[in-house]
Amino acid sequence: MKQLVAIYHCCQCKRIIYSVEELLFVEDGSNRGFCRESCINDYFASHIAWYEECENSIRQTCSVSRSSEAHSFDLLDDPKYVDSTLRAPDEIWKMQNHLKEEVYIFISHFGSTKKKCSSVIVICTVFNFVPSFVFLVTMTSSEKILDSFRTGDEIIEKGQFLQSAITGHNSDESSSSLETLVAAKKSSLLAEMLSVRVDADIPLESFPLYNSYLENTLQDADEIYRIEDVEGDILYSYIKSYDEGGVSFYYIVLCLPAKGEDNGAHGTIIPIISFPTLNSSTYQYFCSDERISGVIKN
Repeated sequence: MKQLVAIYHCCQCKRIIYSVEELLFVEDGSNRGFCRESCINDYFASHIAWYEECENSIRQTCSVSRSSEAHSFDLLDDPKYVDSTLRAPDEIWKMQNHLKEEVYIFISHFGSTKKKCSSVIVICTVFNFVPSFVFLVTMTSSEKILDSFRTGDEIIEKGQFLQSAITGHNSDESSSSLETLVAAKKSSLLAEMLSVRVDADIPLESFPLYNSYLENTLQDADEIYRIEDVEGDILYSYIKSYDEGGVSFYYIVLCLPAKGEDNGAHGTIIPIISFPTLNSSTYQYFCSDERISGVIKN
């Protein structure tokens, strides 16, 4: 017999959830939660299409097509440019509608001279001061296009904003709780993963089909790395390669060390997100020079 208890639900598929810790959040000041990454992607599909249409319209108005800026878009093949923009942008703009829903525009400039400068533009939501769900990533060398994306209110105190991203979850007793930290970390790692994956990789909606690989990857990982995420926190990356039906892929599990237990191969870890990938660049992104020889208990 079912007991009468407080419940939650996924805002996309409406699945009933019994613990708030199982929900993924991608927006500050919103109680909109999701049960898995594919539901987030499905929910915001129309938003993604809208921002892509906006970019096309801006380019048409400015007479600057994507093909004419192929030299700029070549930089997106290297994930460090998007990563740098998410971590330490040169400009941050905030748009807010009448419902107080916020969307942020992160802009970074690359190049030694203004003539050669290419700029990365990322439109995203923010959760706990960290870029969360990415709607659009584009690049341009056109000042006209840049000005069109400089919409809303500019955040002048970028340093204070970015510092909050690093220290915000420790600012008070409530936000430093394990539950809050895990929920925030899920959202930020999801955003980081989405920023480096390629369209030709395994579709997000297929990720649940690979859940059975999680336990084996943790227990018998081919590689374990100690890495630092975009917020400056230490994580462990468990990676194992598989070959199923002639198709080779990596399964990656990103884990957070339990509070006060960042003790290398002897600490306790908490799995945060896991996902498969066919792409070697995505695999390389979640590796580091600091490879852990032992296995961390979980």
